[in-house]
Amino acid sequence: LLDSGEETAACGRSYQIFRIDGDGKEEEGRTGADGSFFLKGGSYARFLLPAGTRWRVREECRLPWKLDRILASSRLTEPVREGDGAVFTLEDIVPDCVLTANMLDDVRDPETKEKLQLKQGDVRVPHYVFYHGRILEITQIGTDCFRNLPISSICFSEGILRIGTMACGYCRTLSSVTLPHSLITLGQQAFVTTSISSLDIWENVESAGRWCCSGSLAAPVHIRIHQPEGSLNAAVWGSGTVVEYVTE
Repeated sequence: LLDSGEETAACGRSYQIFRIDGDGKEEEGRTGADGSFFLKGGSYARFLLPAGTRWRVREECRLPWKLDRILASSRLTEPVREGDGAVFTLEDIVPDCVLTANMLDDVRDPETKEKLQLKQGDVRVPHYVFYHGRILEITQIGTDCFRNLPISSICFSEGILRIGTMACGYCRTLSSVTLPHSLITLGQQAFVTTSISSLDIWENVESAGRWCCSGSLAAPVHIRIHQPEGSLNAAVWGSGTVVEYVTE
């Protein structure tokens, strides 16, 4: 997969592989440094790519089956011959969107169109959602998005870059938070007054607002920062936290 706009390999683009016979998803992954991904016979790959961008698929098939067709924006291209490339533009996905509290009742799975449960229990915040007839790429979690909701765990998917101020503040039953490696910014008081006892901060986080984990009902909160020591100010995490720098 190549980015035709930049004329570079589409490195790190997420995809899912399905069986053509409908037996469900086989696997998921991200494209390699050279944009590569691999298909078996009888399978197809599904990519969700930002609107208004151009992509090229180049086949390097060494086996007796070939790429059959590309589906883009609900339109089929001409059949693709072995060794050819096909260029297509995606228009259906709205890039770089913010998930806000007033959206939570209406977001759906982009594939099944089933409503997502994002307001209680175990919550997984996806990178893509279907909302009011469009597929949105979620890269930001808005201020107060989950504030004071009865959630017990929350997992933010890879591709989410920013979590806003008080995003999960006062979620007193919240005991488990999984942050993505893609995260860049963590807002002030993002997890204030929850019940978390540990949190991993990954290598791409550049800034964290004050009192991110202050006031946990399960204090002390063990903050593991997967960066060189001193890269993030230990004082920002708030009272009742213990900070450890982890370098693998």
